[in-house]
Amino acid sequence: MWATLGDHDRRRWTDRGVQVIDEADGGQMLDVVLRADLPQAAALRIDWLRFLSRYAPGDVPSLLADLGRPAAPAAPAAPAAPSLVDQLRGVQPERGRKLLEAHVREQILRVLGLDPAHRLDPQQGLREIGMDSLMAVELRNRLQSSLGRALPSTIAFDHPTPGDLSAHLGTLVLEPVATPEATLEEDDDLATMSDAEAESAFAEELAAMKAVLGRKRTGDG
Repeated sequence: MWATLGDHDRRRWTDRGVQVIDEADGGQMLDVVLRADLPQAAALRIDWLRFLSRYAPGDVPSLLADLGRPAAPAAPAAPAAPSLVDQLRGVQPERGRKLLEAHVREQILRVLGLDPAHRLDPQQGLREIGMDSLMAVELRNRLQSSLGRALPSTIAFDHPTPGDLSAHLGTLVLEPVATPEATLEEDDDLATMSDAEAESAFAEELAAMKAVLGRKRTGDG
């Protein structure tokens, strides 16, 4: 299966920490599994810390939670690079917008598994370039982590282009505005949705959008 994947899909998997199993190792793993007499088995080569980092805190599936714990005390970490929030703090609005646009672009490309040099049209729909509901949840988690604030699980569909998404995030972190209480409550509900609930909401929203488009096409015909 891995041999049939294109470069795009290979980057998507490796970016998530899923590593290649070559033919020799694969044969040895298969031999071990066949001799183990197990009803179910999986042979994986995964960097679990990297794989689980795409989940927001508290959203890691319980089945996988223990796999992301370091086996031994980690070596002293190198000084961390300034966070996005630190970079945005105190900069001129125009500079802040450019930093935010670059960050959003980087996260979208990472989630989609595209080359960092890929030219992303700020007005192209995220769905048009391959983003599905699971990727949208991952994008929300990445942006939520880097901005240090809760974001609605549907944010990638509420603001469906890189330009729209960057502009919306700019109003949150660069140009704070008063928000009606009802809107805040709605956002809080969305932000606390689990990944499974968010995917279900995305599926319902997409089905509704397709139904509307279908009616429009029928009417045009």
